[in-house]
Amino acid sequence: MIRIVKSPEPPELRDYRENPPPEEGKPSYEKMKRRPSGHFNRLSGESINLHDYVLSKLLKDQGHLCAYCMCKIPEKDKETGRNLEPTIEHIEPQSATKSTPNWKKEIEYSNFLAVCSGNAGQGALCCDKARGAKPLALTPLDLQCNHWIEYSLSGAIKASQTIPSKEMQEAINDELNNVLNLNFGKDLKAKRKNALDGMRSSLQKAHQDQNIDVCKRKLQELKAPKDPKPEYVGILIFWLEKHITRLEHRT
Repeated sequence: MIRIVKSPEPPELRDYRENPPPEEGKPSYEKMKRRPSGHFNRLSGESINLHDYVLSKLLKDQGHLCAYCMCKIPEKDKETGRNLEPTIEHIEPQSATKSTPNWKKEIEYSNFLAVCSGNAGQGALCCDKARGAKPLALTPLDLQCNHWIEYSLSGAIKASQTIPSKEMQEAINDELNNVLNLNFGKDLKAKRKNALDGMRSSLQKAHQDQNIDVCKRKLQELKAPKDPKPEYVGILIFWLEKHITRLEHRT
């Protein structure tokens, strides 16, 4: 995970939540899939429903990466090659707000993330499919997200050793390993390692891995708010930050 900075809430979603047509009754997440957004597919001319329109905005905010595992969206089915469907994840689960005075949380942009298929039907579940409605100790919207997660050269993701609270370290490690299954589902460790090895090899081939200015430019490029972002960019940013610090200490 890396921290996600959201764009403003789409006015189409806000208008639906705050001014729903009387004939449609109380607005809900499920009804978003049946409500037109007022936008159309540029190629087919077909109407885009509100759910899919909001999902497209979330994906743009996230550089077309899953908010949790950081795989590319859309994913490809390993056997058929077809695109696997992403979905909208609720940070605060629907089950916790749906029938409460805080019901609007179910359709608030601030409570949404775009996530991958969760490896459904492909093997061990991950991301939202593994999480269900379990609480999260750390989310991609938290200011501390980039500082409280670290990676090993093997591709493992874990809580940072710099977190002052041992209880918080344990809670984040439980989230990464068990709640979201980000180390054991979908060959994620190997995929992150491959992404890191690829970047390091590219820098080494150009004899630029010891050039601090080149490494800083690469880090700035990876951190830039662009769409799309490289897959598994979190481990790339983490390694470059540590590598640049090592280079600076040599000078």
